[in-house]
Parts: sequence; structure tokens; C-alpha cells
Amino acid sequence: MTGCPRCSAPVADAVPTGEGGATAVLRFSGGLVQVRMRPGDVRNLGRAPEWAPTTARGFADELSVSRRHAEVALRPDGTLWVTEYRDGTTHGTRVNEDYLLPGVPRRLADGDSLVLGLHSEATVSLCAPDDDAGAGAAADEDTGSGAGT
Repeated sequence: MTGCPRCSAPVADAVPTGEGGATAVLRFSGGLVQVRMRPGDVRNLGRAPEWAPTTARGFADELSVSRRHAEVALRPDGTLWVTEYRDGTTHGTRVNEDYLLPGVPRRLADGDSLVLGLHSEATVSLCAPDDDAGAGAAADEDTGSGAGT
């Protein structure tokens, strides 16, 4: 297990991308859902297993998180974006207390707070490639309550 060179957060099963790309980790309150990403990754966040297979089990009991809540994408340029599901959500999505408009992407920065529903809060951790040239990007698998894809 390796750690983010910037925030020391554990990043399991690191694999080199060959590009030295940035990595991102979203850690939701309660520790049930953690989303790890590398450049080019797109993850759906929500309770619907067929739409958000990597987070559905972790959010299963969090009824204020919609079945199809939001999408996060770590673009090849190292920027991280969140977009609330285009049809909207019941309880909304917030970044640093600002509500998102459905279907409108919002850039995330290191240290931002991302809240799905009423209180499923994540802290955004971004590690730029120059933070540690020897560190690999995070694995394809997300973790959360033992549920990976």
C-alpha cells in the first residue's frame, strides 16, 4: 500500500500509468465509500447498482443520496469535475455549500467538500504528478464497504 505524497492518504494497489498522471480520492463520511481515480476515469455516484456499481452498496442505507446522483471525472489534464445527474436529485449536490445545477459540470479542487444528499460528505484529495514523480496512480478499483467492481 502506498500513500498520497501530498496528504499521506492510503492509496491501495497503486499501478503506474506510464504518464505520471494526477490521482484523486473522494473519502465520504463514515468511511463506507471511497472513490479512487486516475486520469481518464469517470465514476457514477449513487445507490443504483446497475448505474453506480462501485458506490451503490456503500450508499445503500443513505436514502438522501439519489439512485442516480452524480458523476465525477478525472480528466487527462488532471482536473477533477463533478456533475449532478442531468435529471436532478431529490436532495441536491453541494460543493463547499454551493448547490450544483443538474447537468452543469463543476471543477473540484484539493480540499473541497462534496456533499451528496443531506449529509454524505466527501473530502476531495488531488495529488498532482509533480508531487511525487515516483508515485503511481490509483488502481481502477474503488473501495467501499468491501464492494469493488
